[in-house]
Amino acid sequence: MGTLLISISYQKVKTKDTLNRQLFWYDFETENMNTLIGGELQFDYDFAAEKLKVSAKQVTYVAYKNQSNEKTVLSWIAENTEEYGLSLLEQQSGLWAVSFDDDKRSEVEDSLYNAHLDYEIT
Repeated sequence: MGTLLISISYQKVKTKDTLNRQLFWYDFETENMNTLIGGELQFDYDFAAEKLKVSAKQVTYVAYKNQSNEKTVLSWIAENTEEYGLSLLEQQSGLWAVSFDDDKRSEVEDSLYNAHLDYEIT
């Protein structure tokens, strides 16, 4: 049985998120404080009714979040458990030890390379 050390790494991933916040608008005609949920207030004037209509507009923004490749490693182990005889030995922060069959060493290396995972075989 060979031992494989797979490193868990973090990288910044670009995501789009929706901005939802509580927006307040005071209506001077009815003298009420209105609360809307959304990204920003949108004001439309209705000329026929001569009234101002206020609504909340959805706003999306780009955010960068740190994401680990832990799910990728777990899915790789689950997909290849039977084929390469994998078993998870130990999990430490940032490093996972996995055992595999010695006769499948080159196939394991090729599979890890194709999955873009950082590894070390001991």
